[in-house]
Amino acid sequence: MDHSAQQLMIEPASNAKHDEHEEHKRILRYVQRACHPATVSMVKHQGACSTTFIVSTTSTDISNAGIDQVNISRSVLQIRPVRFQISAEIARAARDVHGELAPGLLLHRSIVIHGTQYQLLRMSLLSGSRFDELQPACRIIDQKSIERMEVLMSGMAHFFAQSWQEADSCHHKCDGKIGRSIPTRLRRLAEELPSAALRRLAGRCLDDMQAGLLDILPVVLTHGDLLSSNIMVDEQRWKLRGVIDWAEAEYLPFGMALYGVERLLGYMSTDKEKLPCFVYYDCADELRELFWKQLIEWLPDFHGQLRTSIELSKTVGVLLWHGFAWDDGKIDRVISDSIEDAVDLAYLETLTGEKKSQHHFVSML
Repeated sequence: MDHSAQQLMIEPASNAKHDEHEEHKRILRYVQRACHPATVSMVKHQGACSTTFIVSTTSTDISNAGIDQVNISRSVLQIRPVRFQISAEIARAARDVHGELAPGLLLHRSIVIHGTQYQLLRMSLLSGSRFDELQPACRIIDQKSIERMEVLMSGMAHFFAQSWQEADSCHHKCDGKIGRSIPTRLRRLAEELPSAALRRLAGRCLDDMQAGLLDILPVVLTHGDLLSSNIMVDEQRWKLRGVIDWAEAEYLPFGMALYGVERLLGYMSTDKEKLPCFVYYDCADELRELFWKQLIEWLPDFHGQLRTSIELSKTVGVLLWHGFAWDDGKIDRVISDSIEDAVDLAYLETLTGEKKSQHHFVSML
């Protein structure tokens, strides 16, 4: 359900672009009025499900929006359609688990702009740059970039270990949108994915899950959109500074967001037929093993069966995340071999190792 990457394949219709632009303008006018006299600037890259601003202020009261600001010079103000709202409970849990690697929720409330209801959030501002603005897009990367990637892998290992450690003191249930439907979703993937190899893989994962291989893993808070655009790093060393956009987070077996680490080990490109393909860096294997080495050091009583179960959880996560189309948040349609789903299919095949030599994509345009 890579709703960001799908934009590489399909440009929105011009009227859709116009409507989105007009919505941003309406929201900007509202925020400027509500936050006066603070300075408001719209962030350069907007997410698909929110409009985000940086608010710079001195001690003041933003009465129109009911936002009390005391001694906070810069913060994030985000407006989200109700259907894409962030759970305040999940946002606070992310901060509890990951500390300063997750934004602190300062305020959340419902607002109405020109008759449309939105969620308003004020959050602490994480330092750093989005990693998608820095990530190399070539198979062979230089030594300095390799060293930076090693720093990032260590940071990601610590990030994942934090959720494991928190689970030691809490017992969560897989009761979110994805968690409560994993067997059903895997069964659909085993029946509907566009290649026999992927269908077999989904079937094996379902069998392994029903045999209890995931039961030894803790259920942890899991980021639902772990892309490089949501990973913040410092520009010099690529040290992990934080992870943003927790709207799709929920409690899942440990490891289901490891697709995010795999995606950091390469880049999306196009093949000779101009179709999307995911390319691993030449040093991907070494970086992956470094991640595992660091992760194992953080986890108590690690043993071989744990890694087997975590690898299964990772594969299930890849299947669930890339096997279902985003479709404006519905996440209930299994991808096909249409050109609209080509990016997700490219990720799915490469990240699972079930890559076919050639596809004949069907255009739905």
